[in-house]
Amino acid sequence: MKSILNKQLNLLIQEHYLIIEEEGKEELLKILLEYGYYSISQLLTYHPEIETVSQIKDQLSQLNYIMTQLIQGIIQFESHLKSIMTNVIMIHYDSLQNYLTPKIKNYKKQNKKKSEINILISINSRLNNQSLYEVMNQLTLSELFVLYKSLDVEVQNGILHILSIFNCHLDTSNIDTFMIRFKQFITIRNRVMHNNSIEDLLSYKNFQYNKIIQIILSFI
Repeated sequence: MKSILNKQLNLLIQEHYLIIEEEGKEELLKILLEYGYYSISQLLTYHPEIETVSQIKDQLSQLNYIMTQLIQGIIQFESHLKSIMTNVIMIHYDSLQNYLTPKIKNYKKQNKKKSEINILISINSRLNNQSLYEVMNQLTLSELFVLYKSLDVEVQNGILHILSIFNCHLDTSNIDTFMIRFKQFITIRNRVMHNNSIEDLLSYKNFQYNKIIQIILSFI
């Protein structure tokens, strides 16, 4: 194990011009074992000003704080979205199944994405044995996105309007913009929940994702 970590450490020193004293190398080996080579390499790529182990630790501390805040914001958005979508759907449709069945047929005729059709089929089939409350509670963000996308415009607007009351509308009242940001939100959510690097998304150059991150942080 240590020989592999030493190779990773030497790579970091060579590629990112780190200034590491002997006592600092042991500390960096522990950091590599804890966070992984890729995460540390990404951090150094987007923060070329970092040269020492103490600077790495400071940046990791800041990043961990941001990740913790993002998790809270993501959970808040998901919980509001599920509840609001469920209630608005119940107001507008006597039966979601009765709405989805012909919608799925139309999607097939229009050669819509198979992945989206399969998600709608899955949701529809689950409604055979479970209540709308149960099904909506189980849906992933990606499934919620596909379902939202399939709904009538009036329903989409109703959901978006109520989301805005709770500041969970992703800073837009436009359905198309909301869906674009919703997809970006899913990318961020997956990165954060799987503890993958988000340094590239935090970069000021990546202004679209950076904006969504700032929006998520504003939920807190």
